[in-house]
Amino acid sequence: MANKKRTEGIESGPGLSRRDFLKGAAIGAAGVAVVGALSACENPTAETEYVYKDLDAEGSQKEWAFEKTPAPITDIAGEETYDIVVVGSGMAGLTTALAATEENSALKILLITGAGPNPDGSNPHGAVSRGGSNSATWSTVMEAKKDSLGYSQDAWISYLNREKLAASYRVDQRKWSKFYNESEEAMDWLINLVSNPPYDVLTTLEVDNYDPILQSQTVAHAFMAPGTDEATAFMVSTGQQNTVEALAKELVDVHKVPIKTLTAARRLVRGGVESGKTGNVEAVIAEDLQTGKFYKFKATKGVVLATGDFSADPDMMAKYCPWVLDIIDFSKHPSLSENGGDGNIYNTAFSTGSGLYKGDGQKMGLWAGAAWQNAYPAAPMIQGSIGFFGSNGSYQPLGFHQGLVVNKNGERYYNEDISLPYAATLLLNQPGRIAYGIWNEDWYDTVIAAGRNFYSFGSSFFNLPPAKEIVIGGWDADTSIKANNLQDLCADSRVGLSYDKVLETVNQYNKMVAAGKDTDFGKDSVLLCKVDPNKKIFAAINQPLFMTVMGGLRTDDHMRVCDANDQPIPGLFNVGQMVGDVYANTYNFAVPGHCYGGNCLTFGRRLGIELAKNIV
Repeated sequence: MANKKRTEGIESGPGLSRRDFLKGAAIGAAGVAVVGALSACENPTAETEYVYKDLDAEGSQKEWAFEKTPAPITDIAGEETYDIVVVGSGMAGLTTALAATEENSALKILLITGAGPNPDGSNPHGAVSRGGSNSATWSTVMEAKKDSLGYSQDAWISYLNREKLAASYRVDQRKWSKFYNESEEAMDWLINLVSNPPYDVLTTLEVDNYDPILQSQTVAHAFMAPGTDEATAFMVSTGQQNTVEALAKELVDVHKVPIKTLTAARRLVRGGVESGKTGNVEAVIAEDLQTGKFYKFKATKGVVLATGDFSADPDMMAKYCPWVLDIIDFSKHPSLSENGGDGNIYNTAFSTGSGLYKGDGQKMGLWAGAAWQNAYPAAPMIQGSIGFFGSNGSYQPLGFHQGLVVNKNGERYYNEDISLPYAATLLLNQPGRIAYGIWNEDWYDTVIAAGRNFYSFGSSFFNLPPAKEIVIGGWDADTSIKANNLQDLCADSRVGLSYDKVLETVNQYNKMVAAGKDTDFGKDSVLLCKVDPNKKIFAAINQPLFMTVMGGLRTDDHMRVCDANDQPIPGLFNVGQMVGDVYANTYNFAVPGHCYGGNCLTFGRRLGIELAKNIV
């Protein structure tokens, strides 16, 4: 198997030979091969670096292997008929199915998922969770805590307008308006469902990443597992898995809607033809992953795709989101046996840097005549290193990322007063894609005086800044990078910077601190803090961290999948992360949890209701 050569894939890509594609562009100054450890069975480029170069006009028109309609599945072991078939057991798919059956209990609904129960028998319905932030413009929880929030629901108009601007107005305005108008009702519906017995999931609010440029102050809803103490929980997003399991249990136990686990959708049937290009989408052909047999599930009202992203497919990423390829190591995917996995990619939960799902829904849609979204390239979700008090990461102000940051050459290269996802995206352009934050103990006083409240990833919005001695203790932990002075810090093997160059940068920075004005990059003067090279000094490392990729099939504001003429394909819908044209450039976290709260919850709930009412 290790020597087997695949006849399709990158080597059949758009206008590039396999050799040309692989050596076409820089892998990044770090020189890390991101797929080199994959077996040849998993990836045709196993022995070579994965790289990218701009496609020429002729090459961009040629067909990639994943775009080619596969051979028909002719051996169908059985057939069943439903009103609605939902593919995917994440937040989006579960919400859609539950909203539809609540609206019309007479509907015959089926949910299929490639995911399965946990080995210990828990999570019997294969509910899948990833992340934990859930956005809404308002909710009963926000209303109860509005005096502490510092903003009202009216502020959301300006937040959303800034998001459209950040996306260069390349996103679908109708979908953002739908989120604004309907997310409150959807969130309250979810809160009411999961907070009561038998689920007892607590909803709180978490702080994510304040963005001083976009001036976003929004917070996200976070669900906490039953019995979790909100006052002491460091990570408040402990209940997202409990939340999707509650949705699945409600769907099956209360509404008697079946969920077929370990059943992966493979093809759509359109116009009576597998992967047909005309007519109504009328069925899904799915594989029983335990037996290898195929079944046809007919859907008289519609098929809803909710299969997540496509980041674990190297070819799809190469075509639709090539600029982040070299920060993805496909060989580390948690489904691979060498990483402790069982090969079942559908059970993948939270993981970073290795891709998630293989774009099953996007591919099936393309084979059946769907068009790709208009926004290109697809927007990746990139974060920076995340660590407690900045000891091993850089997320929060009391880590470092709004202080003095230098690149591998010891040079300061930007205004550090931006949200970390933007800082991580900017870091893609730096040597080695690595940066270092440098600070003394006085940085704590600067952050607090500037009014930048302490936060850490997933912490409660209502946590007070920790006392200085606690923060310094975190910085001083054995796992942190620290030294008696700047020269010793630069000599640390974990840092390895030129002392002379960094000292030059520090001296220039300190001149601007003394003058009270950043004439190099214009950072807010309240965040200027002297770095004394002769005092005890701390550092943290920041590297761009790939999380997922957003978007996929062209989709209208009723979640109908559309063709190249922007006409809805009858009977085909999608929700969740794969909805096209909601994001462009990058997912910047300035509205934390928008995908979960918008694409999954709000859009899923609305689609379920509209399907049940025959509106779409």
